[in-house]
Amino acid sequence: MFEKKEFTNVDRDYFKVINETAYHLTLKSKNTGHTWDIECRENPIGRSLIVSHKHKDSDPFHEQPWFHPRSLTEAQDMIKSHDAWQMEGRPEN
Repeated sequence: MFEKKEFTNVDRDYFKVINETAYHLTLKSKNTGHTWDIECRENPIGRSLIVSHKHKDSDPFHEQPWFHPRSLTEAQDMIKSHDAWQMEGRPEN
């Protein structure tokens, strides 16, 4: 579960907060327009943050299996890095 104090560290200049609950934080990047869902899951050894995102509001979320942040701050840093890569012209597959 997220603690309320963690939400004070959200970069609200960079992100628009769409949803903020004890188990989910949904952000929209003001740079790319991508929407990101950060889910807090409890497990026997603590908690895990699961990051999913979508490019358009009409798209379904898809999990980012290579995103394994330990904190909301780390998740935001990863998202900003992804945004920079996206804005630089992501390579075609």
